[in-house]
Amino acid sequence: KEYQQHLEISCPHAMIICPVEGCPAKVIRSRTEEHLTNPEFTAQHLLSMANTMRQLRDEINGKDEKIKELQDKVRILNKENELMLTTQGKIMLQLQQITHIPNI
Repeated sequence: KEYQQHLEISCPHAMIICPVEGCPAKVIRSRTEEHLTNPEFTAQHLLSMANTMRQLRDEINGKDEKIKELQDKVRILNKENELMLTTQGKIMLQLQQITHIPNI
């Protein structure tokens, strides 16, 4: 079990798939930096990173739009709540006036 963990996590001689999403290259862990800086793969790595950044930006924009929608709903609910409280206050005042019996 420890040997397996060593191979998966820290063994400098183990073959790994390039950590850049979309790059299928298999490299020896200790030579990962060399692979990442290799001009032959630079364009592919940059394109892959650009695609990942675009996806993240799109996700963030989608979440921003959802947040704006929810904020609009909260504003509407707050206005409705204020209106209900105002109306409730007016009704209570009218009830007090109707039920008020003057002291004789």
